[in-house]
Amino acid sequence: MKKIVWFIVLMSMVIFASTTTAKVIKEYYENGNIKKSTSYRFNQKNGVEKEYYLNGNIMSETEYKNGKIDGFGRIYLINGRIERERSYMNDKLNGVNKIYFKNGNLSFQAYYSDGKITKEVRAFFENGKLKYKAPVSNDEEIFEMYNNNGTLVVKMPFGKYLDEKAKNLNKISKNIESTGEEYFAPCSACHGADGGFPALGKSKIIAGQPADVIYKKFIKYQLGAKDETGNGSLMTGQVAMLTDDQLKQLALYISQL
Repeated sequence: MKKIVWFIVLMSMVIFASTTTAKVIKEYYENGNIKKSTSYRFNQKNGVEKEYYLNGNIMSETEYKNGKIDGFGRIYLINGRIERERSYMNDKLNGVNKIYFKNGNLSFQAYYSDGKITKEVRAFFENGKLKYKAPVSNDEEIFEMYNNNGTLVVKMPFGKYLDEKAKNLNKISKNIESTGEEYFAPCSACHGADGGFPALGKSKIIAGQPADVIYKKFIKYQLGAKDETGNGSLMTGQVAMLTDDQLKQLALYISQL
């Protein structure tokens, strides 16, 4: 009987040790270079997870605590320069978020708390000069825009700037032939084919919203100045490559769904 008890105790100790012991799991490319390195403890990611390019250069570093992103996150270009760096707490953006040009100069900067932007955002030209600074919580605050020589070209309340842009919502270049449907295709993955689904279970239903309201949101997303549900960076990426005419056409299309 005592032997059985000791065997059970011993096996329990082995199982406990196997789940609490820190370990590193590595993946490799076919050429033998390391592809990914992940640290675990208590069967959860703990420590810095690293990913590498095929040539061996670091691609990304992400710090984990008890299975959640907590600490720093960095993405690198293949030449070794940092492309993006973020701070996290408990799986949410918390702290400064920076994006860089290929030459190493700062491109964009925003501050987050609990996954949401809390301070004005700033964007820069590749030569290092300020491009714009936009408020994120109050449209009465001042929006400023500059040219690449550093000359101020716009300075007015953010809400007024958005209203001015939305005035010409129906004036779309004759060169654009789409009805907006083709631009909506990527949106449907999260918002549904008819725009009637809350994206990732968080956003409001977008179908049927007034076109000017939608368009103003697009402008805020393009500027990186909107993130109500924690999906701001995703939306910014979706609208970043669309022209102003394309954004107008898309806004009009969604308003008619």
